[in-house]
Amino acid sequence: FIKEGFVSNPDVFAVVSKIAQNFAGVKWEVKQETRNGFEVVTDSELNRVLACPNQLQTWSEFQESAAIMYLLTGNTYINGTEAVGFQGFRELSVLPSQVTAPIVGNEITPIAGYEMQSTEIQKFTTEEVAHIKAFDPRIIGFETLIGLSPLEAAMFVYSANNEQWEAMASMLKNKGAMGIVTSRTDRGMREDDAKSMKEQYRETFGGGKNFGSPMFTGANVDFLQMGMSSTDLQMIEQGVLSLRAICNIYKVSSRLFNDPANSTFNNVQQAEKAMWNDAVIPLLEKFKQRYNSWLAPSFGEEFMLDYDLTGVDALQADAKTRAEVSKMHLESGAISLREYRDINHIQGDLELQERSIQALNGAQVSSMVTVAQNVSEGIISESAGVNILMVSFGLSEDQAKAIIVK
Repeated sequence: FIKEGFVSNPDVFAVVSKIAQNFAGVKWEVKQETRNGFEVVTDSELNRVLACPNQLQTWSEFQESAAIMYLLTGNTYINGTEAVGFQGFRELSVLPSQVTAPIVGNEITPIAGYEMQSTEIQKFTTEEVAHIKAFDPRIIGFETLIGLSPLEAAMFVYSANNEQWEAMASMLKNKGAMGIVTSRTDRGMREDDAKSMKEQYRETFGGGKNFGSPMFTGANVDFLQMGMSSTDLQMIEQGVLSLRAICNIYKVSSRLFNDPANSTFNNVQQAEKAMWNDAVIPLLEKFKQRYNSWLAPSFGEEFMLDYDLTGVDALQADAKTRAEVSKMHLESGAISLREYRDINHIQGDLELQERSIQALNGAQVSSMVTVAQNVSEGIISESAGVNILMVSFGLSEDQAKAIIVK
């Protein structure tokens, strides 16, 4: 799947790379459990691992490689390396999925470990490897505990697509054996004359810049056309159908990859949003669950990892709508302040925030939430927001800062 489906196929490469690069560009946060719930921390050992998972990769590069392995093979194997005297993994690395597999155990211990067969066989314990996989409903999936590659379902599609690209390359390089030059006389053309004419043609008209150019000669010769038929040309033009099929496999729109159908600006915007909702976020969720059952607990049960989508332009309209709806629900009492904070990723002292608004009526709460929202969206500065709350509602500086903390 990697050689034929990714390295050799431009459509698979483009689709998988786009999903993986968007996945890799998402910011991740370390959160620690406190009396107010989980709060973002920036100075833990887990933060240091996220900043530099290994000597060869940044966190973004690590995430991209992990996503590409999953999208191509249906499996991602992450190896965690511990250091003596330290809690938690010191390094993380992505193992090559094409040569790594679980060691099947027994009913009590289904997975006895993991094995990587490269230049030599290397074995890992179950604690050293996080295996993230796509479900394989076949019997072989239950027997081997290996995930199903999306490209297995698209094998005929990308194989045919590879043949189409090869045909196009051949046509441009050789013009598809465009025809035969033959003598019009009964005695035919001598071998040395044919060789001389062939060399003259290549020297004068060879190369892409002379594609389709005719050659003239004073000899009594004829030309038999052998160009590609209209049926052959239509076959090559069907490459867009292969692109659409590959996009369907990965739950993205072909509009994002120069499909001429419906490629207006608004359609592309909607396609970007759909890609995030249908392809990127589900992958983020799958990795998040595994990170929080394997990586974060190695540093302490109080830690967890979460991703932050506030920097994703394609989703900002949804974020604004969510903030407005949650604001109305808070004002009506349908949700608590804690729930409002969780929905809008607001940090700070929960008890101080609750004390600050508990004596206010609905209109005052609405005004206060609006100020906090304006600060969060960068419409007004944090200091200006603090001053507005202190003057308008008689809050202390600490109370005001607790309300508008980003």
